[in-house]
Amino acid sequence: MKKLIICLTALAMLTGCSRSINPILTDAYAADPSAIVFGDTLFVYPSHDQNAGIGFNMEDYHCYYTTDMKHFTDGGVIFRPLEQTTWVKNRAWGPQCVRKMVPKSATDSTRVMRYFFYYSGNAGEIGVAVSDSPIGPFEDPLGKPFFTTDTPGIYCDRDFIDPHCFIDDDGQAYLFMGQNTVNAVKLNDDMISYDHSGGVLDENGNETGVYHIDAPNFFEAICCHKYNGRYYLSYANPYDTDHAYELEYCISDSPLGPYEHKGKFMDAQGNFTNEHSIVEYKGQWWVFYHNAYVGVATGGGDQAFSRRSMCADRLYYNEDGTIRMVTATRNNRKFRKAVKTLTLPKFYQPVTQEEMQPVYEQVSTPVKQGIVVKPENPECKADSPSVFRHNGKWYMTWIMFDGKGYETWLSESDNLLEWTTLGKIMSYTDDTWDKFQKAGYIALQDIEWGGSYEMQQYDGKYWMSYLGGCNPGYETEPLMIGLASSDTLGEPVEWECGSAPILSPMDEDSQWFEERTQYKSCIIEDKDRITGHRFVIYYNAKGQYPAVYERHSKTKGFVAERIGMAFSDDLKHWERFRYNPVVAFEDPGTITGDPQIQKIGDLYVMFYFRAFDPSRPYQAYNSFACSRDLIHWYSWEGEDLIYPSEPCDNLFAHKSYVVRWNGVTYHFYCAVNEEGERGIALATSE
Repeated sequence: MKKLIICLTALAMLTGCSRSINPILTDAYAADPSAIVFGDTLFVYPSHDQNAGIGFNMEDYHCYYTTDMKHFTDGGVIFRPLEQTTWVKNRAWGPQCVRKMVPKSATDSTRVMRYFFYYSGNAGEIGVAVSDSPIGPFEDPLGKPFFTTDTPGIYCDRDFIDPHCFIDDDGQAYLFMGQNTVNAVKLNDDMISYDHSGGVLDENGNETGVYHIDAPNFFEAICCHKYNGRYYLSYANPYDTDHAYELEYCISDSPLGPYEHKGKFMDAQGNFTNEHSIVEYKGQWWVFYHNAYVGVATGGGDQAFSRRSMCADRLYYNEDGTIRMVTATRNNRKFRKAVKTLTLPKFYQPVTQEEMQPVYEQVSTPVKQGIVVKPENPECKADSPSVFRHNGKWYMTWIMFDGKGYETWLSESDNLLEWTTLGKIMSYTDDTWDKFQKAGYIALQDIEWGGSYEMQQYDGKYWMSYLGGCNPGYETEPLMIGLASSDTLGEPVEWECGSAPILSPMDEDSQWFEERTQYKSCIIEDKDRITGHRFVIYYNAKGQYPAVYERHSKTKGFVAERIGMAFSDDLKHWERFRYNPVVAFEDPGTITGDPQIQKIGDLYVMFYFRAFDPSRPYQAYNSFACSRDLIHWYSWEGEDLIYPSEPCDNLFAHKSYVVRWNGVTYHFYCAVNEEGERGIALATSE
């Protein structure tokens, strides 16, 4: 909400001007515009925010060009790094393109004009692509990143992004990059390698060719240009405006510094980011930048900040070479056209709190019934209920920790209130990848709110996903996700467990949020193929956030649990969602986990729990989030569904399983008290 207020306040400050060209595009979003002049044409290379974008999930690059600064032509897609490289998996961010006469090849010294496109991928690696034309197609000449945080001399304590290439009058090219620290190198004549002499020393005392430039208040979006023989380094400073980026600059007599800080030349534009470039075209200096006013006006909510519009305004210098404050402008006619064109259908718009209120009223369960399932042995702990219906009876799978590991048990009920334990269905084994951990969760259940709650078969069998591991103890890392099957339901017989996990922190495509371990999972069938696949798995996992957004912080990111997702068409082979996690709260040590999916009306509802939330007076509680498309989730901000309040749950009240039957809502959860007793409790709507 704070970001939205900032954005709307800045919107009111914009100067409406019929001469303004902003927003430059009225039919697409574009951010991080890098402008450069080739001949008599100005080219702009932005990153490409998707119309239904979330979380800066850019995947390709377009090029736009003009000869009059009024009409911009879309040169189409010039590069798709997620498809055209082997190493970019997500986040095709801030690019820049330059051209230079270079040797035709390593064996042919004939000089030819080539265009070099520098970009960042995976929020942590810098690439380069090459073409014979300014509008591509571009190709990856290296087959790997050009620079990473493992490159000797590179220092970056956050996202390693935003490459900017500057070619001096003598033909020497420099590449600047990074966040929090400006890293710079001298490029070789081929533009795809660099001079390793000079710069900072590595741990062995050898020169690395990497220079660290002191730029006060620098966070990201580095840009270098030259004016009257002096070098200007400009960049984004989010620290003084509650993360709404101002643009600042320094001046030097050398591209590599030292630089003298001069201060701000453009106010924050209200959006979360602002990346820019400065260019002279036909005798007039311009600053290209982006804002999110169109994204806000189209109903983007918080996601408006990843649906940005490319802009440009005139830039002027004082007689002493300092830059005057830039006035941001807007063409109201173009703005209205862009809003009309880019307003998304409701399916792609955020789920509002007002829409979630009726959901809350249906799922609220204020009447706590107490413990309904617990182990016979008081030394054992019950956890993670899953409830389903079969042949006119209700069944609950739940897991038990006996001091050695997890096993899965089965109970039955006629009325959802009184339960009888039948026995184990997943037990310890010898010499298997999951011998000490088999915590099962039902899969492929009818998810319609108030529906049958029956488990559906696939390939003639019933299925469960489970948390598996070979190490004894309580959730001893690493834990992985397995798949088990059975021909029957409702009987205490052993399920057949898979010979290997279906998802693991050690997978080649494993992501940062799961690098430590994985936990509970929930598999549903996407019958309408909204996601493009038949099956979807949601699972929580533990990983270290790549970096912490703190001024002057040199610490690595914190560890927490978050919920991600993956897709499959056969239950065996899974493709992770490129932009995981999908539900997360970024506070150190927090847990966001144990998803359960239901469909209430037109909304999908994910029940989940949070633990160690610094905004709550208790340690663990249950809440929910809503989605229209199973991918973009929006959390309920009202009263928590279940939280510690009774002697049986005065420590933790968490891990939901919710069903609606005969007009009553039943919310099963794991109750833990201060004596360490752990059982399955129930709360109802009446």
